[in-house]
Amino acid sequence: MTSYEVTMSATNEKMPIVNIEELIEDIAKGKTEKLEVLYEETSTAIFGYALSMMKNKSDAEDIVHDCYLKIYQSCRNYKKQGKPLAWILTITRNLCLERLRKENRNANIEIEEWMLVDNENLSNEERMTLRESMMILSEEERQIVYLHAVAGLKHREISQVMDKNLATVLSKYNRAIKKLRLVLERDK
Repeated sequence: MTSYEVTMSATNEKMPIVNIEELIEDIAKGKTEKLEVLYEETSTAIFGYALSMMKNKSDAEDIVHDCYLKIYQSCRNYKKQGKPLAWILTITRNLCLERLRKENRNANIEIEEWMLVDNENLSNEERMTLRESMMILSEEERQIVYLHAVAGLKHREISQVMDKNLATVLSKYNRAIKKLRLVLERDK
């Protein structure tokens, strides 16, 4: 049974576990009200990943919308594998790649756009550290760190979502973490 557990940052309390696979099954059975719960549980991860690929907020928001439509249309074909968020992020990736191919573009994301991703609980000092940290990472490193740290995917799932070799994902993740540690140690 795969669950998506949310930790409240201020109190470090665990919120009730929401089973994304059950939500997908319920949506497939016609319980459309469960789509809202799925959105609440997964939209931050989807938006952040779409933003990392699309490079701007409005395109990422469009992808999020398209992603939930695609989930609704495809949920009957979902096969339980214990990796529902990876399935959703693969849909997100495919939608992003499709749109990028259509528009034939590839640009770097502005750090200000990254700062839009769910950081309202951060202090000003933490925001500045996050901003500086994001600037030292490559685009691919930011995606991998985001998918692991924020979306909670395992490295194997990230390799599937990003269509990268597991060794490459691990290497880039470890390199990114070393860079972030250097920034944090320097700021102490």
